[in-house]
Parts: sequence; structure tokens; C-alpha cells
Amino acid sequence: MLKSIFSGVSGIRNLQTKIDVISNNIANVNTTGFKAARVNFQTQFSETLRGASAPGVSKGGTNPSQIGLGTTVGGVDTLMTQGTIQPTGKNTDMALSGEGFFVLSDGTERYYSRDGNFDFDRNGTLGNPSTGYNVLGWMAKPNGDGTTSISTMDQCDKIKIPAGQIMPPRKSSTITADGNFDALTPRMKVSLSGMVLESADSAAAVPTPAYMTFKDLYGNDRTIKVSFARDTATDLAAIPPHVYDKTILTYKAEAVVSATDDTPDPQVDVVNPSIATNPPRSNKIQFNSSGNVIAPGPDDFKITVRRAAIAGEAIAPFYDMDVPVDSWALNMSTIGTNSVQAAIKEGENGKPNYIIFGTKVVDGLGNSHMINLKATHATADTWRIGLSYTDNTIAGVDFKIGDEFFSDISSTTAGKENYTAEVRFDSATGKIMAGGSPTYKINFGNAGTSEISIDLQNLQAIAGENTATAGQNGYGSGILQGFNIDGNGIISGSFSNGQNQQLAQIAVASFNNPAGLTRKTDNVFASTNNTGEAMIGSAGAGGRGTIQAGALEMSNVDLASSFSEMIIAQRAFQSNSRIVTVSDEILQEMMNLKR
Repeated sequence: MLKSIFSGVSGIRNLQTKIDVISNNIANVNTTGFKAARVNFQTQFSETLRGASAPGVSKGGTNPSQIGLGTTVGGVDTLMTQGTIQPTGKNTDMALSGEGFFVLSDGTERYYSRDGNFDFDRNGTLGNPSTGYNVLGWMAKPNGDGTTSISTMDQCDKIKIPAGQIMPPRKSSTITADGNFDALTPRMKVSLSGMVLESADSAAAVPTPAYMTFKDLYGNDRTIKVSFARDTATDLAAIPPHVYDKTILTYKAEAVVSATDDTPDPQVDVVNPSIATNPPRSNKIQFNSSGNVIAPGPDDFKITVRRAAIAGEAIAPFYDMDVPVDSWALNMSTIGTNSVQAAIKEGENGKPNYIIFGTKVVDGLGNSHMINLKATHATADTWRIGLSYTDNTIAGVDFKIGDEFFSDISSTTAGKENYTAEVRFDSATGKIMAGGSPTYKINFGNAGTSEISIDLQNLQAIAGENTATAGQNGYGSGILQGFNIDGNGIISGSFSNGQNQQLAQIAVASFNNPAGLTRKTDNVFASTNNTGEAMIGSAGAGGRGTIQAGALEMSNVDLASSFSEMIIAQRAFQSNSRIVTVSDEILQEMMNLKR
């Protein structure tokens, strides 16, 4: 029997396999994520007519003589090349750009696929609507502060995002101030006016005191009495100038108190720092012979408010608040009545000495409350920033000192201002040099209390527009309105409260030998002993490709190459058929030899 017949038959049989593979490739040219296959042929066992011999002394070596016995299919490989990515506009469609596979599950087994035709079912579970396989990944977990995080170190599971999912509220914990304070903003000053009655009797030369009210660092109203007494060290018979001492007393810190109420406030000391300087500065006011003020200068007299140490507390006095005297419009006369008046000047030429800006903070139930920050220009390079509110649902505000909160600044009256923090700027650059970050405990009534810190570090003070703004990190509850998927497979939800939050992340698997995967129905693959362990993690990491949402990966079948291969296979099939025909004719001739 001729060997050529069997060689031709093997070629026919194996070329039929190649045609089958090519046909399957062409049939799946529109299958999402399909990966083409190719056939590799190998030679069959060859008959050896003569073996090889080594060269001798007088003769050279000889090569082996062998006759092949046909061909066989060496293997059918899967071509894991990238397919064209086609946009679809559907945000649950996903395509992998690069290495890797989506991880799917039927509840029992895991499968791997490049087909990203996904959608959510009625329970909000992400899966392939054609097969029912669930897409695996990791759900986001709450951090306890209103944010979420995703750990890809956990076991991946199905992704479930119900429609109308609600984001719980996050109460505010930080107010961040930003922008510029106009360095040319006027400063808070005191204006004194009226007449001081002159008398030869020093005891009688005590004019009626003047009263003025301003808010201290705690936001409480302070009433200050300013009076004048004849300097006993000065010779009363001397020719003018006449010299008077300046005296300051403090009154109860409850709104504006009566002018006859001079009960000292045990919580607050009011002192004149000019006396305490070293060397001491003059604490006197001097009039000339015409009765006009000639000394001291406008900035010599200051009112300084300090918080006094409370019995049992290891807290030193602090919070100096200097208010310079801007105007000494006083006169002295030997007739008439004492009529000294004092007033707080909170601006000049219609321009206030403060800036107000604010934001809405959120309580534990998601309700919003307007909080204002009032920045008052205290000295040339110093501003004092406090909190105020007009919301009657706020029951009170406490201020944090050290590790404790003190309620002496709290008030149940809406509109209360709490001057608490001092910020100092570099007069040359306008950059912040020193300043605290005050912390408040705000009582929202039924919504509980919240500790809110104010971050002042982003402020500057240069000549120009007042651009100070405030923001905060709280928000109310929200309903899921939409979502987007980034290149790492993170699904972020957009909520009706304007917030975005991570909801889940899609898992991607890679293999050392992805061509070793075995095909299953439903356009999926399963791992084998030759793929290696599935390395499951985030897209865009560990050599895994990125995810493109709103698109699908097309089949990687090349029609031009497929038809070319089909033509070659057809011609090869015909050639092998001709081998069988020729061999048959030879056998026929051999049969005719006996005739």
C-alpha cells in the first residue's frame, strides 16, 4: 500500500480542522470580546531509510534518509490580542484595554471574560444580563467619618448597588477659611469727646465718667467706664498744663449694663498695658492753657481685656484685646459740667473695620445652619476672627481651651459673636505668621452637639479686595442619582446632595499564561492547570489593563487574514486530495500489470 495515500489523507483531515477553526473565527467576528484561534500543524513520525553516520578517515559522514508519513494538528492556540474598543454610550458597558479578564461567577464557579456587556438587575446586582453571571469586585466600606474606602485585599464578591441608595449625612467637623483680608481695612478704635471740668480742688476735679460697650473675645458685651482724676503729684497751684490720670473699670458682662452698675466681672480683667510697659509710659492726659489736649499721642491709651484665671483652673490669663484711642476731642474748662463721652469706632469713611464671611454647617441629622466668621482688624498686622450665628436652632456655643470646653462664651441668643482667635500676618508679604485654629462645640439642640475646628492657615492680608471665603466638610443626606466608572474600575456614585462617593470596585484577573484558559459557553473562560493562579486585583495595577466605561471590546478576528488563510487552506486541501487521486491511479496501474 502506498504511504502517499495516508499522507494525503492526514493533510485532508487536518486541513479540515483548520478550515473549521477559521470558520468559527469568522462566525464570531461580531462576538463581544471574542478571541480568535489558530491551528498549528506538526509532522508525524517519519520512516527512516538510513541513519546518519559519522565521518571516517577516508570518507565523510552521511545524513539520515527519512520519509515523512504526513501531518498532524500540533495544537489550536487562542490569540489573546487586544480587540478594537467600540464606544456604546451605555455606562455599564466596560472594555478592558490591556491584559486581564473580568471575574464572573454563577454562584458556584468563577469564570473569566473579556465581554463587558454588564447591567444591574432588579436587586441592583451587577452582572451579564445575557448569562446571569454576577460581576465580582469589592464593595466600599464606611470609614465612620462620612467617607468610604475599598480594600482589594479582601475576597471579591458580587457588586450590589440598589437604585435610590441613600447617603447618610456627615456632620461638619472643619470650617476652612481662605482668601484675602484687605490690609487697608480700618482698625477698631475708641473716640473720646466732651469736657473735663477743672477745679482747684483735686477731689472735686473728678468728671462724670464716660461709658462705652464693645464685644470681648468671648462675644460678650463689655461696658467700660472711662473717668479722669486730677494728678495728685502735680502742684495744683501750678500754671497749666493741667494733668489728669486715666482710670478704667469693667462692668458686668450682660448686654449693655446700667451706668450705675459697676460690679466687677470676675471672669475678665481690664487693664491698661501702657502702665505695665518697661520703662513705664505715661498714663496721664495733659491739657494746655487753652484747655486742649496736648499729650499723650492718639495711640498711647489702650483698653486691654484679658480672661482672668478661674479658681481651680491651671489656665493663665490670655486673650489680650487692645483698642487704641483714635481721637482725643476733649476740652478742659473751669465752668460748666463734666460731659466726657466715649464711643467705639468700628470703621472710617463708611468702611467697616471688620469682614464677615460664612458657610452653612451641617448637624448630625443633616440639617444646615448658617455660621458666619467675623474678622476684625485689631492692630496693623493682627486680625481677630470669631464665630457668629443667627440661627435660633443653635442652642449655644462653647470654646475649647486646652483639652476642655468652656461655656462662658455660649449663648442662647441668636446673633451672638464669639471673638476667639487671633491671626498675625507678615506686614511685608501678607502671609500668615501666627494664629490659632479655634475649636467650638456647637449645640444643635435635638441634633446633638458637634465639635468644629476653624482652619485659618490659608488666609493672607495684603492691600486689595476682601476675598475671604469659608467652606466646610459636612453635607446632608442624598439619594443616588448616577454613577461613573474610572479606569481602575472604581464605581463612584453621584448623590442629590452634590457629593460623590466610592461605592464599589470591579475586579480584574490576570494570568501568567492566559492562552492556557479553556473556552466555555457563554463567551467565558475557565482556568486550567497551565494558566497559573488567577491574580485578582485592581485594574491598572500589577500589569492589568485599565477599564474603559461606556464601551465594549470587539472581536479580534481579522477578516482579511481569515479569508486569506481560508484560501490557502482550500488550496492545500485540493492539493492533498490530488495526492490521494494520484496514488489511486498508481495503484490502478499496478493492478493492470497482470493483464
